[in-house]
Amino acid sequence: MDYFNEKKVFPTKQITDAKLEPINIQKKELPKIATYLCYKLKSIYTDSNNIYNTLKYNLQIQAESILINYVAKTIAQNIRNGSIIVIENKFTFMM
Repeated sequence: MDYFNEKKVFPTKQITDAKLEPINIQKKELPKIATYLCYKLKSIYTDSNNIYNTLKYNLQIQAESILINYVAKTIAQNIRNGSIIVIENKFTFMM
């Protein structure tokens, strides 16, 4: 707010009023999606605050749901975890 006051972006009264307004700050937990991938990318790109990827959120949720349901059905066989490999098999024919 001091920056805006110095630059005269807003009238002083509005800046003073804004400083007096209560701010409700709540931390929210981030969704835990592809946690292993996130940790791996963060360990590779240690100096970057933004890491871009091509992860498809809906596909990730669907795959995790399928795996959770499968593992739940196999607990009696002492299977408690699992993994999924998704292969996008696209090919074109050339004539």
